[in-house]
Amino acid sequence: MRNDRGSFPAQAWWPGWLLLLLCGGLLQPGALHASKASEEKALASARTLFDDHQYSLAETSLTNFLTAYTNSPRCNYAVLLLARSRFEQSNYDGAIQSLARAMAQAGDYQGEYVFWMASARLQKGEFAPAAAGFARFLENFPTNAPRQLAAAYYEAEAYSKMENWPRVIELLQKPGGAFPTLAAADPKNSFVTRGLLLLGEAFLARGNYADGEKVVAGIDPASLGPEWQWPRQYLLCRLELAGGRAGDAWQNSSNLLDAASGPRHQAASRFLRGEILEALGRADEALQSYTNNLAGDVPPEEQRQALLKTVELTLAQNQIQDAMQLLENYVAQHTNGPALDLARLSLGELDLKLHYTPAPVEKAADPSATATNFLLAALTNFDIVITNYPDSPLLPQARLDRGWCFWEETNTAGARTNMAAARADFQAAADHLRLSPEQAMARFKLADTEFYERDYGAAVTNYNLLLQQYATMESVTNGLFDQALYQIVQASLARNDQAGALDALQKILDWYPNSLFGDRGQLLIGESTRYDYAMARRVFNELLKRSPQTPLLPKVQYAIARTYEQEGNWPEALREYNLWLSRYATNAPLLLPQVEYSRALVYGKAGMETNALALFTNFVARYPTNALAPWAQNWVADYYFNLGDNEAAEKNYQLLFQNYPNAGDLPYQARLMAGRVALARQGTVDARTYFSDLVAITNAPAPLMDQGYFALGDTIFQQWQGSPTNDIYLDAAISAISRLTNGAPTNALAALAYGRLGNYYMQWADMQWNTNHDPKIYLNAAQMYQAVVNFPATNVDGAARSEAEVALGRIAEQQAQPEQALAHYCKVLYGLDPDNFDPFWVEQAGKAAGRLYERQQQWDKAVKVYQRVEKAVPSLQVPLEKAIRDAQNNADKARN
Repeated sequence: MRNDRGSFPAQAWWPGWLLLLLCGGLLQPGALHASKASEEKALASARTLFDDHQYSLAETSLTNFLTAYTNSPRCNYAVLLLARSRFEQSNYDGAIQSLARAMAQAGDYQGEYVFWMASARLQKGEFAPAAAGFARFLENFPTNAPRQLAAAYYEAEAYSKMENWPRVIELLQKPGGAFPTLAAADPKNSFVTRGLLLLGEAFLARGNYADGEKVVAGIDPASLGPEWQWPRQYLLCRLELAGGRAGDAWQNSSNLLDAASGPRHQAASRFLRGEILEALGRADEALQSYTNNLAGDVPPEEQRQALLKTVELTLAQNQIQDAMQLLENYVAQHTNGPALDLARLSLGELDLKLHYTPAPVEKAADPSATATNFLLAALTNFDIVITNYPDSPLLPQARLDRGWCFWEETNTAGARTNMAAARADFQAAADHLRLSPEQAMARFKLADTEFYERDYGAAVTNYNLLLQQYATMESVTNGLFDQALYQIVQASLARNDQAGALDALQKILDWYPNSLFGDRGQLLIGESTRYDYAMARRVFNELLKRSPQTPLLPKVQYAIARTYEQEGNWPEALREYNLWLSRYATNAPLLLPQVEYSRALVYGKAGMETNALALFTNFVARYPTNALAPWAQNWVADYYFNLGDNEAAEKNYQLLFQNYPNAGDLPYQARLMAGRVALARQGTVDARTYFSDLVAITNAPAPLMDQGYFALGDTIFQQWQGSPTNDIYLDAAISAISRLTNGAPTNALAALAYGRLGNYYMQWADMQWNTNHDPKIYLNAAQMYQAVVNFPATNVDGAARSEAEVALGRIAEQQAQPEQALAHYCKVLYGLDPDNFDPFWVEQAGKAAGRLYERQQQWDKAVKVYQRVEKAVPSLQVPLEKAIRDAQNNADKARN
């Protein structure tokens, strides 16, 4: 076994600006004239004001500079500072205008101009242009390293504001994308934490709770500063609650209030704990938790949330009078409070909700509690907000809510009587609400009033405007687009515009091919025309009745079947799919494979996996060139894998990557899975072949290629463990992992690879130690682990660095260097941040250090080490308390 593997010559680097300075290229004495000095002094003074956060004075100073020194080569920098001064004062339009006018002269600051223009648009609420601006920055200014990661995060944040969650997930997670790449290079940057939390939020919004929990739980709390502890724990609890794990959420929420950094976080913590208690069926405790948010320094919006929740929970117990009394008391006790407009709006919205969903038991006991009175009470409260609080930011929302009241006013015959007033309020709300689901609802209801008044042309215009403006906001596309399209169908039919109706129907079929409506979000309280899958079927059938010869007939019937599938009504879905096949199998050949695939999926979802297996197997045989064939093949392979039938699973994964080499990531994943199945059956030779073939494909996705190299190295290492005298195996394993250390010697992946190499060398050395007590046999392992700890702290996972330090301590012990060993262990125990550590490796380092101190009879130091470990790993309290007592007793004996 050679001992010369892995030498690492030190590399030095000099920043370009430092070289330039050393070479005399910057600001040589005597080179500036008096006017130049005056110019620089003026700009330096403005910069000082900016640095000291005197943004208003800085703006004035920079404006004067640009007026006085119109030909200065530093004008581009002055404009940048001016724009940023305006940005800090929330004058986003002023910032954008300054940068846009001077963009042609931006010079070396062009990247900064683009970044701050995008930032201003993001803060202003112009989310689509902001996202485009950050994308432009990332593409055109890759050398602006300090801003790259921020831009990658902010681009995703802009899409999150538009609720375009699939795009957010793609930006933050897609292998090779800007954010994952930059995050891997600087994993401890705060924007990485923000990005992972935003990814968790995106998964939460999409209902992918397990994926979201995996992302958020994977953020090591020991590596976070205090400001990020609460957001991480809060989001994790929300994911657990949404995923139906209220018990886990409750347990993990126990320290939320302690981690909260201010009134807003404390209020959010109490509110979330109330929701968890509610899910656990502990209504009285939940009510108390919400009530705690109705007093003190709780921010107004959180008070409103608590108020609504308190009332909602009270109503759920059929205590309508208590709920109304609670609201009235709140209004009476906050006559001059900052949240009184919120309270009035909340009271009105509750009245409006009661108008739509009155409590039947108490309504029967109290004849005065009629829907008419609830509507009048709601209208009164909205009038108070609109009249008494003209500057309230809630005014547009109050106009939207009052529009609902006018919409609901009817005569004895049931005809709506106040459409003009409703139309005016919905118009005002649509004009003044920010881009949001509420504004989308206002636009939708404006179109509804026009539809009701038979102004079908105006209605179609506003429905289409809704479709255009909210195409990327999922809660709107999932909640309103289907309804808007239905209304367009009906309005077009009323105008005898059959082409328009068919066009709208085609959009439904095109936009919802897999999930007809998507996840249904909670719409505005009081919504009276909630469409569901049954409604969808009625609309489809009505259209078919009017246009029975439409060429879209097979697609429409397929969409009807899909509604049952989305409802989870498997028997009806299967009945419809079978009916479709009997009617259209011969005259809709292009759609036939999709129907067959959907039918097979339903069988699988219904628990009839044997039927699904037969259908998917048949699908692959009948439609081997269809785009869905590799997915059907993957389903079959996964079926056998989950069944534990390794032989059949391996065979089907083989068929997948052999027959469908161009099916995106699937064939590469299939090779990985085939290798894992082979390992499960102890077939290391076959597994090695699968992994070797994968890494030999030059165009394989980089993340899968990396997984392949790790799997290949570990597989060959297993072969060496079975035949430890065969150095060829060990050399091959080392060669595979070494590929991951090439090309990017400072990234996190390389650090993990060096750590893995260290583990390989360490096991080899441990085996040699049994026959050869030469400390030099640990040289290669030490070099690998030292390479890990030499990485910048921001490029190495805390656990990986700690593992390397513990291993280096072990090696030092083998080399009879106890002081060096203790130095390594103490780096893990204490490090630069005594409150930031990995618990497992603190335990390992603590045990090793304590053992060394005891061996040296330094009992007091042993006690301190054990106490440190006890604090980091509370679960070890019992055995550590005994170790502490024993060491303390020995210390007392030594002193006596």
